[in-house]
Amino acid sequence: NERFKPSNILTLALIPRPNELSLHRLNHYLAPLVDQLIELWYSIDLSETFEHSDRKTIKTAVICCSCDIPAARKLCGHISARIACYRCLKHANYDDRNQPNFGGLDDMNNWFVERDVEEIKNNAFAWKQFIDPMHCLFLGIAKWIVTRLWIEKGKLTPQNLSLMQKRASNIQVPVDIGRIPSKISTGEGFSGFSADHILVCRIVSISGLKEAHTRLVEMIKDIEREYEPKKIIPNLHAFWCFSTERINGLLDGHRKIEIELIKIIQHNALLDELTSYADQNPHLQEVLIILKPRDSVRSLSMYDEYTDEDYKAFRLLSTTIEEGAAFGFEIFPGSFLGPSKKDVLLTQDIYLLLTEFYCNVYEKDFVALSHIHNASEHSIPVLPKVNQFSRLKIGTEIFGSILSYRHAKSAKILAQFILNDDTIETFPGQVQFFFEHTVYLQEGPRTHYLAFVRWYKPAKNRKTRFYFKINDDANSCNIELWSDKFYEMGRDCIIPIHNILCRFVSGTFEVGQRNLKKYMAVIPINRKFHI
Repeated sequence: NERFKPSNILTLALIPRPNELSLHRLNHYLAPLVDQLIELWYSIDLSETFEHSDRKTIKTAVICCSCDIPAARKLCGHISARIACYRCLKHANYDDRNQPNFGGLDDMNNWFVERDVEEIKNNAFAWKQFIDPMHCLFLGIAKWIVTRLWIEKGKLTPQNLSLMQKRASNIQVPVDIGRIPSKISTGEGFSGFSADHILVCRIVSISGLKEAHTRLVEMIKDIEREYEPKKIIPNLHAFWCFSTERINGLLDGHRKIEIELIKIIQHNALLDELTSYADQNPHLQEVLIILKPRDSVRSLSMYDEYTDEDYKAFRLLSTTIEEGAAFGFEIFPGSFLGPSKKDVLLTQDIYLLLTEFYCNVYEKDFVALSHIHNASEHSIPVLPKVNQFSRLKIGTEIFGSILSYRHAKSAKILAQFILNDDTIETFPGQVQFFFEHTVYLQEGPRTHYLAFVRWYKPAKNRKTRFYFKINDDANSCNIELWSDKFYEMGRDCIIPIHNILCRFVSGTFEVGQRNLKKYMAVIPINRKFHI
């Protein structure tokens, strides 16, 4: 989280697309960098540094190369498909055709015997062709399981694929999720799928790691039982280079990246020049506050200043509501984004709901200005003006609202509520707008960060709602069917943004034999951190 902040990165070269360069062509890009590294190795003299005003001699060395496994393989060579791990003794098994596989997990504890480093060095150039976990989790799993196991083995027929394409085409996804593959019906669209995995969240708990490990092992055993050990191939643990992959994707996209890079470089150069004189100019110190970076959702937006502990504390407010709900004034690791409107007068019905919200949250007597003449002397007035926003940014995740048509696909959220029987239920809803509102308490003004949400009605019965459950286990159902009609507006339409559990994407799904009835399929999107 420190290493990959833009302020700690020097961009030395951008290699043009569209194709990956061959080794001899890549060397032409690396040569100037290597020349400078050699010069730094033998030392250079700096005329002045922060701690040495006269002169400082420095030497530098590259002590770490950060890359994914395909890049590491090109750098030094390491492994083959017949050996599962570069550190332990897990080897491939061989079938009667001398084909390798990695089935058999019963002796897993016997694998973890550390290899001889010298042996690794001697065999390094003979090891080749392997998959690293990032590319496996994000680029390979969906395609491999669907094509190699389900399609080739006849589990999915052409009719099944056509139905999958029809249903997938009805799913509306936010812009940051990507596109739905268009060639599912032919069996060729699965290479475009990506995985959303517990292991790649910003925050991962110990229990989350154990859950991910257990599920991966169970999946491997299921595949082995159903399709024989020859289908088991290795997947190595390695350094995760999502930051560099993200930058690669940005540079390889269809954005005007050159203009954006130049703007950032010019902006930083100007700030460097101004701040170098700030110590001698008090007035300049004051005006530099104006140049403080604003929240941005551009492709090269800066990393935020919040810590993992901030995210964890924020996340727990939405997942542990039984331990105490948020009031709405708590700090959150993000900000509201425009389009926005200042000092907006709420409509009378929403204004009264806001007053009721404060009464329930604080268990005090709050009153709207229109009812102030009938209120007690201890009543706290609620003003009708709010600052209204169309988007909410939490880390790198953007929640939209229907206030901005462009971001309406990101407006669908899930949140938990405690029902009258003290059970906890999760409801899908659509954010109408975000807003901040200030009440004036005895201890002083307090600003709350809230969302106005319309909540969807459930399906007619639990059987329909959990239509996709496995073996009558509702907990196995990760896609639910709900009505696309809203409840009437009520007090629960106003919630603290801290109560938002996650976003979801929606699709349409028909249930029934003769009289087909359409429902909204609710498909949750994992948050960027897992608690």
